[in-house]
Amino acid sequence: MITHNSRWALLIIGAILATSGLAFGADTYAIFGRVTGNLGQQMLGVSISVAGLPPALTDADGHYLVDGAATGSVYVVEPRRPGWVFTPERRAVVMGSGDEEVDFGARLILGLSADGRLAAAPPDGPVTKAYCADNYEPDDIASQANWLNIFLGQQHNITYADDDWMKFNLSYRSAVDVYTTDAAAPVLMYIYGPDDPTKYIGQHHGSDTAPNASISVPAPGLGPGVYYVRTQHWPGDLGVSCYAVNLDVSALPPGRVLYPATTGVEVRWQETIEVQWDRFYGSAVTIHLYKAGVYKQTIATATTNDGTYEWIVPYTAGAGDDYTIHVHSYAYPDQGDESTYPFKIKSSPVVTYPNESSIVGWNVGDVYTITWKGFTDTHVKIQLYKGSRLNRRIAWRTPNDGRFVWRVPEGQATGWSFYIHVTGANKPWQTDRSTHIFMMDNPKVTYPSAPDISWGQGSAHAVTWTRYYGNDIHIDLLKAGAVVRTIASDTSNDGSFVWKVPWTLEPGTTYRVRVRYGAQIDDSNNNFTVYAVPHVTYPSEAGITWLRESGYTIKWSGYSTPTVRIQLYRGARRVRTITTGTPNDGRFYWTVPAGQALGTDFKIRISEVGGAGGFDTSNNRFAIENP
Repeated sequence: MITHNSRWALLIIGAILATSGLAFGADTYAIFGRVTGNLGQQMLGVSISVAGLPPALTDADGHYLVDGAATGSVYVVEPRRPGWVFTPERRAVVMGSGDEEVDFGARLILGLSADGRLAAAPPDGPVTKAYCADNYEPDDIASQANWLNIFLGQQHNITYADDDWMKFNLSYRSAVDVYTTDAAAPVLMYIYGPDDPTKYIGQHHGSDTAPNASISVPAPGLGPGVYYVRTQHWPGDLGVSCYAVNLDVSALPPGRVLYPATTGVEVRWQETIEVQWDRFYGSAVTIHLYKAGVYKQTIATATTNDGTYEWIVPYTAGAGDDYTIHVHSYAYPDQGDESTYPFKIKSSPVVTYPNESSIVGWNVGDVYTITWKGFTDTHVKIQLYKGSRLNRRIAWRTPNDGRFVWRVPEGQATGWSFYIHVTGANKPWQTDRSTHIFMMDNPKVTYPSAPDISWGQGSAHAVTWTRYYGNDIHIDLLKAGAVVRTIASDTSNDGSFVWKVPWTLEPGTTYRVRVRYGAQIDDSNNNFTVYAVPHVTYPSEAGITWLRESGYTIKWSGYSTPTVRIQLYRGARRVRTITTGTPNDGRFYWTVPAGQALGTDFKIRISEVGGAGGFDTSNNRFAIENP
């Protein structure tokens, strides 16, 4: 941030330039320099911001160069890199008649001090304390863990069956080294996190010949959060082990969006732009579109991390000049970047339906709503093309309200390669056509399609169709427009499928059949009725055996009278009336008498009492045997 005093300084410099005649020079030169770390760290990837000029990044040696600075102008140069502070924070440069050198120093600010505040790395490396001292007790459990600061060693001693707990904080994704020195006996070391002392990451232990422990996490390193370090005395050793524990952290170069990232980028709906990025970890990245800093839509959920992605700008993004691209590592979502400058999406004429590649067929006789956006004329005309030739004028002049409802007329030619063209009625240069071709088709369900068709429960009927392509036909049963049952999920396209109406299907008057193959869909033209039919549901299966003096629940459905009569038949002869009248509730419990004759050819007949005489007999014979 430019302070109040620095603003005054810039104003004074501007006044001096104005009086010296340098303020309006026409020549351009470079601003260059180097960023140097206080401990000799590699300073790759420091972003150098110069207001009014394209940004630059430092190379592995910390060098940068920004070209195009005009003679007589004042520029503010500011280095930026997460996890670092710079000396000075920024510098104002007055461009003369040559290049200007501007250097900066840098210090890492990762880690937390004992009171939890961000702590800067000390300028002179590790601090040595008295040997075998331990000023950090109690630190025996995770909740007592003391803070480790980067490049600061801590002296500890540890006894058998004792633990020492420490923790450190990362504000940015970083490579980490945690290690001990000066150990008198082998040390065991563990690391956990982030933000959970039970979430195991790794471990290392020393030996008799090399007692120190070391855990290294190179790139892609560890993400932001608090991490826990636990050390232990080597099991079986006695006495006191003395050691120093050390923490080295190096912030990793952040990923960055390379395009769109400059000023002045403009794109239109349906144009293809190449999103570019680099320095992200993992095999895949996620790309999002933001508008005014608010998430708008996902461009790619997990695309290959190869640095480039071709994106067709959708009309659903809307128009605006405040869009940015956000790229995040898919595996390490804390590593992300957004385009430095917003870009503009401009509206353009576009047919929005039909437009998706999933649309492959329109049916003759069906109704479709053609939609469009981005036209500025008062009226548009809509035409149907087959290939490059006009096939039909759908609307010669309709209001430019973005939608037109059209029923495909009978007699419409069928086939592939159809497009919808929308053109400004008074501005013919404003035009667009549907992106993908679609098929004009005329599939038909031929039965049941006539009016007044009724199907009884348990009856069989042949569903028929014509003019479908492909081999695998799917048939659904609809009730009041909603799918309630699959009749066939994969049947041959031979024009016919015999279906037996289930006894359990609910009676009703709003049933239809739908036949489809891909986008080829047709429903039967009229509703048909499914009516109840008297049916003995148990015992009806084959292979049933009843035992004397055992009880069984006789079941039925589809009867319309308040009471029903139940009888036992053997072959074609009635041998017993089980009940002359029982409520029509679908079930009756009966115990087979001890003296009931034995045999294998019994059936149950259930009849309506006081109705039209409807009855049904169990489908298969059953046996009655001794226990």
